[in-house]
Amino acid sequence: MTEELIQKYNNHRQKADGYNVDTISGLYDKYSTTYTGYNMLYNEVPASLAKQNVKLRAKDDDNHKATDLVAQYLGEENIYNQFLEWGNEKDIHSLIWIIEEGYFNIVLDRAGNSKSERDKELLLGLKSESSDVKIMAILKIIYAVRNNMVHGNKDIQEYQRFLLEPLLSLLQTLCSQLFEKLGA
Repeated sequence: MTEELIQKYNNHRQKADGYNVDTISGLYDKYSTTYTGYNMLYNEVPASLAKQNVKLRAKDDDNHKATDLVAQYLGEENIYNQFLEWGNEKDIHSLIWIIEEGYFNIVLDRAGNSKSERDKELLLGLKSESSDVKIMAILKIIYAVRNNMVHGNKDIQEYQRFLLEPLLSLLQTLCSQLFEKLGA
């Protein structure tokens, strides 16, 4: 990573740390700003993999970079072990509970309608004994919620905290791991 990118990422991280998460709008802002930092990092992953002579698929969209390439670069088992080490297991259990109980629709179509079959797939992934499957489900949920926040027409409601808090915690751990591996 360049020094400029490191500085830019650190500025975003400091900005995110400055939000008051006691308010739901502050929590939204912290998640969005943290995700922007994640975006900066995962956009560096293809070049880093290419330097390691890893053959990349032709697909180079944002979803692919934020999920598949991050998993490939860090390794699903490494991500999962980091989550366990940093105490994120409770966050994973929170996501399972939230989706099981149907409190939130995670995957939405362009009109904002639930894609419940996709949510069921994510739930099965979260419950999987395989760290590979579990981590891919988490990465897909982080990406889907970011899309819902950016592209959806939703009111900000206090109950959304139950989804955003565990996701933010997982995202922060993921960003730290990715930042470290990218050589910063």
